[in-house]
Amino acid sequence: MAWHFVTRPILDPKNFISAPESEGGNIKDLQQGKEIADTPTATVFAGKGDHLVDLSEAFRAWTKADNRTWLVWNETRHLLIGHGRAGELLTMEQSSGFREQDKILFTSFDWYPASVEASAIPAGLKSERHVVLHGISGALQIAEAQGDGAIPGVHVEVDETIGDEIFGTHLNAMIKWTEQDGDRTLQWSLGAQDEFDDRKPEPHVMLRTFSPTGRSWTVITSCQHKLTDGTLWSDARWREADGKAQPAAIWILPAELFQVLDPSMKVNGLELKYRTYSVPPNFQEEMADDSGGESIPWQALARPPELWPEVQTPMIDAKPALLRAGVRLEPGDYAGYCQSTDSLFVATSKPRIFEMLDVLLAGGDTSPSLVTISFDAIDEAMASRTDRKTLFHVFSGGKAVLSCQEGVSELVRWLFEPTVGNTDSVIDFRYEGLLHATGKLPGFKLSGSTTVPVGMDSLIQQTETGTAKSSISVKAETSRISPLPGN
Repeated sequence: MAWHFVTRPILDPKNFISAPESEGGNIKDLQQGKEIADTPTATVFAGKGDHLVDLSEAFRAWTKADNRTWLVWNETRHLLIGHGRAGELLTMEQSSGFREQDKILFTSFDWYPASVEASAIPAGLKSERHVVLHGISGALQIAEAQGDGAIPGVHVEVDETIGDEIFGTHLNAMIKWTEQDGDRTLQWSLGAQDEFDDRKPEPHVMLRTFSPTGRSWTVITSCQHKLTDGTLWSDARWREADGKAQPAAIWILPAELFQVLDPSMKVNGLELKYRTYSVPPNFQEEMADDSGGESIPWQALARPPELWPEVQTPMIDAKPALLRAGVRLEPGDYAGYCQSTDSLFVATSKPRIFEMLDVLLAGGDTSPSLVTISFDAIDEAMASRTDRKTLFHVFSGGKAVLSCQEGVSELVRWLFEPTVGNTDSVIDFRYEGLLHATGKLPGFKLSGSTTVPVGMDSLIQQTETGTAKSSISVKAETSRISPLPGN
C-alpha cells in the first residue's frame, strides 16, 4: 500500500511554497522546515543519505490536515514528496508553484515532396526542409529562412497552450514555404492546429496535399515540453503504487492509494468507501453546462443517519448531475453537494467511481475536440490522380486555411470552420474552396455550410457547367487525448 506523490519543481520549495493570500497565508509559514533523517513513512522517493527537510508541520497548520499527512523536500534528488488525500496532494502541488514553473517547447517541421504517413516514411525519402524551434512555453516562436536559388524559403510561427492536464499540448501553427517548379515560384501557406500527447511524443501529419505543379506535399510535425533541467513535462509528477514509482501525468489516483486514507462505513448493509471533493462555487452551473442543455433535477438528499453524521448542513442530491456527466453511481451509492462549503460528498461500493471523479473534478480535460478533415476535390484535370486528397487538423470552433499563390494569382484556397455537435456524432462546418488543379483557369470555386456525420465520407457539393464537372467529398473525424493511463 502506498499513497505518496512527487513533483519535480526547479526551485527550492522552501523559498516559494505558500498559502494563498485569500486564506491569510504567509510565505514564511512554510519556510520553517526542519531537517530529518527519514520520511515519516517509507517511500521509494527517498533513500539513505538523502538530505530531507520536513515541511509537514506548517502545511498541516495551514490546511488543518491530520498527522497522517506530510510534506517533505528531498534536496538531494530535487523532489517534493507529499503524503495525504487527493485534495491535500492537489493543494501541495498548487501551493508549490509546480504548474507555473518555466517549460521549454520543442517543435519540429519536415516537408516531404510526397504523400506519406508519419509512421511509414519510405527509406531514402529525404525531407526537403527541416525546421526546429524551442523556447519558453506560452510565447510566440518564429523561424524564417529566405529562399536563394535552389534553396526554398520557409517561415514558421507556433504558439501553444497546455491542456487542463499536464500531458496535452494544443499547438497553433502558421507555416509558409515556397515551391520552385522550373520558372514558376509558388507560395504556400497553412494556418492550422494539432494536439500532442507528451507521454507519447509521436510525429503527426499536420498537412497532406497536392500541388498545381503535379507534386504532393506532406508536412510532419512533432511537439514536446521539457522543464529547464531537461525533464519531460509529462514525467515531472510521479506517484508510488505497490512500492513502485509510476509517472502521474494526470490526477487519477488509483483506488488502492486510498485503502487506508479513504474511510468506509456500512449503510443499509453495504460497505461503502467515501471521499470528499472541493468543488467551485459555480458547481451547479458547470454541471448544467455538461448536461448538453438537459435540465438537472436538483433535490434535497435524503440520507440515512449513519451517512456523514459529522456533516450537519443539508445536502443536494448530486447523483442525477453526475449521471448526466457520465458518472453512473450504483444503486445504494450516494452523492451529496453541500452549497455552504462547496463540497461534494461521495459514498460508493465501486472504487472505480473515484477514478472517474478525479478526472471530472480534479482536472479532467475540457478542451475542444480536434477535428481531422480529409477531403477529395475533383475536377476533370484531376480525375486520374490517386494522391488528390488533402488533410489537415483544426479544433472545434476554430479555423484552418490552406492557400497557394503564383504571383498575385491564387491557385488553391481551402477554408474550414468546424463545430462538433452536442452528441459528438455530427460536425457542422462552413467551407470555402478554390482550386485550379493544373495552375490554369477555369478550375472551380465553391462555398457553403453543411452537416456531416463523423467518420463517414460525405459528398457535400457537386457542380456541372457545360462539359466541366467538379465535386468535393469530405471525411471529418474527431479525437481527444485520453486521460487514462495506457491510452
